[in-house]
Amino acid sequence: MGYTTAAFDNLMNLASRPKHFVRGYEFYINCGVDAFDRQHWLMAEQLNRRLIPWIRSYSDEKFFLFVHYWDPHLPYIQPKKYREIFHHEKGNLTDLRVLEAPAGYEYVPGWGKVGEFADGDVAAPYGPHPTVNIDLYDGEIAYMDSAIGDVIEALEDNGVLEETLLILTSDHGEQLGQHGLSNYGWEHDGLHDAVTHVPLIMRYPKKLAKGVRIKGFCQHIDILPTILDLLDVRTDILEIDGKSVIPLLKGEKIRDRIFMESSGGQRAIRTDEWKLIADEWTQRPHRELELYNVKDDPMEMINLAKTEKKKVQELREALHGWVRANLKEGETDLVIYEDWKQLNMRGLEYQQKITRFLESLKS
Repeated sequence: MGYTTAAFDNLMNLASRPKHFVRGYEFYINCGVDAFDRQHWLMAEQLNRRLIPWIRSYSDEKFFLFVHYWDPHLPYIQPKKYREIFHHEKGNLTDLRVLEAPAGYEYVPGWGKVGEFADGDVAAPYGPHPTVNIDLYDGEIAYMDSAIGDVIEALEDNGVLEETLLILTSDHGEQLGQHGLSNYGWEHDGLHDAVTHVPLIMRYPKKLAKGVRIKGFCQHIDILPTILDLLDVRTDILEIDGKSVIPLLKGEKIRDRIFMESSGGQRAIRTDEWKLIADEWTQRPHRELELYNVKDDPMEMINLAKTEKKKVQELREALHGWVRANLKEGETDLVIYEDWKQLNMRGLEYQQKITRFLESLKS
């Protein structure tokens, strides 16, 4: 369609060298800090040093940009002023927004149930610092906001902001210890809403009204047809799974439930009222089925799987039916992958080899 396409990313540095991240781009700018699997150490300011000059150089062309930041993400290595911006006092709830769940408990949105979220330092899963806390995570968000602001300023300075469609989203949220550090950890294991409910923010003054907040289910697969819809391009010939989210602006629904899956073998089905999480597709020791009434229990604290057996059966049948409908005859279920240890070992061996090489250059 005459667009110059560019990606600012470093996912090609993953141990598996995934080439599909490069496909479709005239420019693929690998902003990685090194050549092996430490992609999450990339800071937003490092990426922007490549991105903003590109915007200046190509602002006279129609362009499509995919820009992938790692902030906010472990390791929390944001600049010092963003490490010290928030100071929550452990045990003090006066600086937090505390709500009452219909199920009868108090919770802080994004943090978890009062008395059970990680209020204070916990051991860092990895990175240069021994501990992490929610203040540091919030500081990462503030740092990311600032970096995005720099990009918006660059678009404005080059006279293309008002004609540019901006879409901000994320691939996942974080557990932050909400469902027990021993079970799900600090990061994004599991399929609770803390992980799967992510932002979708769009700005396009030509066609989208300012300040409109909408409710309803949509997923990442809906972003492509939404972009094409805003460009007045028909998508039915593509036979893709996604749906444009524009009908949501008119109060319509585009789906009444969503299905989710993770590389760890878990799958989930989510409706307005219910969420079922299951991991029976893996041969590892299974976690117990999790069923939540998410209207009454927004933090997914009260597992009803043993008492609401009829609802479990209904949702399991729908989940298994979705899996069957999406697997062609003879096709391998890609969620069932038991060789993670071997893959990780190959990546670790490669990383150690490169590290030894870099050390030899210094000697």
